[in-house]
Amino acid sequence: MSAVAVGALVLPSAPPRVWATVAICAILPDLDAIGRPFGRGDVEWLGGHRALTHSLTASLVLSLAATAWLRRGAGAAAPFARLWIGLFLACCTHGILDAFTQYGSGIAYFAPWSWTRYRAPWLVLSGLWSDFAIFVVAGVVARIVIMRRGWRVPWALVPGRRSRVS
Repeated sequence: MSAVAVGALVLPSAPPRVWATVAICAILPDLDAIGRPFGRGDVEWLGGHRALTHSLTASLVLSLAATAWLRRGAGAAAPFARLWIGLFLACCTHGILDAFTQYGSGIAYFAPWSWTRYRAPWLVLSGLWSDFAIFVVAGVVARIVIMRRGWRVPWALVPGRRSRVS
């Protein structure tokens, strides 16, 4: 959701396929942990979790590839530089926010040139209550972005409204 908020600032009039790409770019850094749900652990040849895929280099490569893919489609959604900056920031927000958690040993921002891992001085994104608070704040930000864009707000983002089951 933080990537959508950043994207809304950089790409205020982008079509839905750009927003889907922004969301995918924000999730892709966790490809290094794809084996976890299957009991396989982290992808070690990528440096383990929060290493190469969370680096600025990976964000650069991924955002350039995503920008080229979006531009190749049915017309340009935004100027190349603006689109690339939005996608790059979407990729970067993942690693930046991960640095504020107590999980793991930090983020290798400069991989593959340096495998030194960095953590934020305040680990504010740790524990159940902070996770819940961030979920609520992210939901509010997403709702504001959706409403400002003139889209229909999904029922999950409307407080007090329940889905109708027929």
